[in-house]
Amino acid sequence: MKAEDVADVIDHMPAHKAADLLVTLGPAYAQKMFPLIGSVHAQQIQALLSYPEHSTGAFMTIDYIAVSAKSTIEEVFKKVQTTEQLPEFLVYFYVLENEFSNKLVGIMSLYDLYGNTTRSRVETIMKSRLIVAHPHDPIKESLKKMYRYNISAVPVVNAENKLLGIVTFRDAVSIYLPRRWKLRFRQLFSNA
Repeated sequence: MKAEDVADVIDHMPAHKAADLLVTLGPAYAQKMFPLIGSVHAQQIQALLSYPEHSTGAFMTIDYIAVSAKSTIEEVFKKVQTTEQLPEFLVYFYVLENEFSNKLVGIMSLYDLYGNTTRSRVETIMKSRLIVAHPHDPIKESLKKMYRYNISAVPVVNAENKLLGIVTFRDAVSIYLPRRWKLRFRQLFSNA
């Protein structure tokens, strides 16, 4: 394929998948692609590629839905309905301090969303006891947290508790799988 065509495909991929593809293609090819990719998307991909290989940051995705703590359930439903492309993994909503902040203050599950009235505020039903990971934590430690607390994803935050992304159980467990099993494992989850 022409480099421009590859860049166009990468532009239409979620950043974490594009980062995985560029790792597979190699650093020299990736450097050729960055000038051809949209600048915001290229920055997101480069940020994901900057983390060490077996760190939580290397496995995280920025494909999630965040809502303000002051939002109502009705506003959350509207946000979901108007989102062009929903994340592959949508079990949790990540609650931010307000609409202008990226500070994580809580988590709300789909079950919480459907179990309350549309006038309820997110801050009254969210779980504020947070189980989080940091981008430089070993991925195995993040996986252990998910197993210990029986959660299928963990938010990744920096030192100021700003939300950077999430790591799903599916992505984290792939570190334990032999390379030939990884494709089959992804097929199992994508067909579910």
